[in-house]
Amino acid sequence: MIYRRNLGCMAFCIFFVIQASAQYSSDNSQITNSKSFLFKQVPQKSRCNITALDKLFSVSGTVNSALSQGFFVRGELIENVQRNPSIQSLNIRLSDFPGAIFTLSRTRLEDGSIRYSGHIISSDYKDALILSFENGKYYFIKTEQRLLITD
Repeated sequence: MIYRRNLGCMAFCIFFVIQASAQYSSDNSQITNSKSFLFKQVPQKSRCNITALDKLFSVSGTVNSALSQGFFVRGELIENVQRNPSIQSLNIRLSDFPGAIFTLSRTRLEDGSIRYSGHIISSDYKDALILSFENGKYYFIKTEQRLLITD
């Protein structure tokens, strides 16, 4: 009889812990889902102007450049770092997109060719832009921020 009562109490406690844990997770997802979209006016995929992209590496101070049709990068260069001869990286705080940082890297490969990589992210919004290389061309592609960084 005592064993049945102890077993019943234990089952109740396990059920209570599972329910409490499930409720906590749902609150966390509501916070994540409350973020809005930052890049509403930017197309899902837009071709990037390589010449304009490369010119960013020689800019100091204020940045104002059209990287693709209808997509302008305006803001302040906050970092330009070249830790070795083959890689140079920039961080630009964008004025048109609140809290967004454009991180861009230029890498010189062994064959002498240049590759670019980068993204634009603001932790206050749920979308992001990534610079993607497809079929010899560069594109800005919209994606979900959660696919790039974790909370």
